[in-house]
Amino acid sequence: MNSMVKVLFLSYISVFALFMAGCSSTPDYLVGPKDTVDENRVVQNQYQNKLIVYRAKNEEDNGNDSVIVSDKTRIVGGVMQGQFLDVNICYSDNDIALQTADNTKQVVKVLPGLDYEQYIKIVSVKDGEITYERVNASIAKEELGDYEYQSFLVNRSHPVCEAKQDVILKELQLGADALFKFGGSELESILASSRLEKLVDQINEMKLKITKIVVVGHTDRIGSTEFNQKLSEERAQTIVSYLKNNGITGEMQSLGLGSAEPVTKNCSKALPRAELIECLQPDRRVNVQLWGDYKEVVQ
Repeated sequence: MNSMVKVLFLSYISVFALFMAGCSSTPDYLVGPKDTVDENRVVQNQYQNKLIVYRAKNEEDNGNDSVIVSDKTRIVGGVMQGQFLDVNICYSDNDIALQTADNTKQVVKVLPGLDYEQYIKIVSVKDGEITYERVNASIAKEELGDYEYQSFLVNRSHPVCEAKQDVILKELQLGADALFKFGGSELESILASSRLEKLVDQINEMKLKITKIVVVGHTDRIGSTEFNQKLSEERAQTIVSYLKNNGITGEMQSLGLGSAEPVTKNCSKALPRAELIECLQPDRRVNVQLWGDYKEVVQ
């Protein structure tokens, strides 16, 4: 990146910091001192979710500038290595953009839901690429126990959020290994049809108005990115087909996320293959999201 772009970006950051501070130079208006993720956080208003973006300390990370985080409507903050950014976002279906000074950009899809916490971990910024993970809440909270400093760039204004018709009312998780043979995705490879029969019963017994069902497939990290993406999509579509063939009506969507959202930790690559497969078992899963009308829930 040339020097002029550097200067412009640093100038932008300076102006941005003053804006976040409410046009005041008083240090108290800037978030930054030693803090933990559960201290002094802004209380969520109606129709808001928690969003926490944290950036790992990584020796391979050659990005010394802040990664700017924004949603569809505004910049919400910036985060340096070893910092976390704790903000609220609207329930509305949102895209979170991660962007560096040289315009490297990654877009992370987040979904609206009741009390739905979003945790995004920036693993590294290297050679023009941002590597990130959408992290399971339990793993994120454990990792965030080692983070002591909030970001010094946080948008202190709070968005006014309107009630959106569809949010995630309930999310059901199925272990893929209980449903499919390892590496399988076809209906014929389903091992536990009784579990799917129970899923159908659960959906039929829901007292809330369900407007659509989204089935999300996940895999472990074994195999290529392309293979895992295809496998996750095929498994999600198989579950959608099963639901339709067993009396569930209405709008349904299938989505595959491959190995992008692991829930396991400390499964070493050095493990023998059989032990690694067993260790990564929780990553192989299918989530069934039941969407509905938020306004009907609160009435």
